[in-house]
Amino acid sequence: MITRSSAYAREAMLQALADMVDAAERPGMINIFGGGQPGSADESPGDRPLLAKLTFAKPAFGRPAGGVIGARATAESEALAAGKPTWARISDGDGNAVVDLDVGEEGKPLNLSTVTFERGGRIEILSLVLRMPAA
Repeated sequence: MITRSSAYAREAMLQALADMVDAAERPGMINIFGGGQPGSADESPGDRPLLAKLTFAKPAFGRPAGGVIGARATAESEALAAGKPTWARISDGDGNAVVDLDVGEEGKPLNLSTVTFERGGRIEILSLVLRMPAA
């Protein structure tokens, strides 16, 4: 069965995700991990290496348009550990998981300036864009 959302519904779903990131008093977080991504954002990262933690601006995202919503700039951060970042978890300021996403240098929801972290090295987000397709 194929489902297709209206533009109105896509924008509302993206805004709901953005609102969840901003739900706590503190700003939301992006935790960047190495290793395989869990099957769901409800699953614990377990022993996957935590490579970096970044803090969102508040509000974390701009307004959705055309099935896309982009994150606002995050505070600068340094790598907590050396490794290859492969996925990230976006959480609200209380640590409640909202969404997991792929990480790369281009073509991923979260694009970084490098996918080779060195402990203490600067982490730069090139773009963080969430998409809600029409079909």
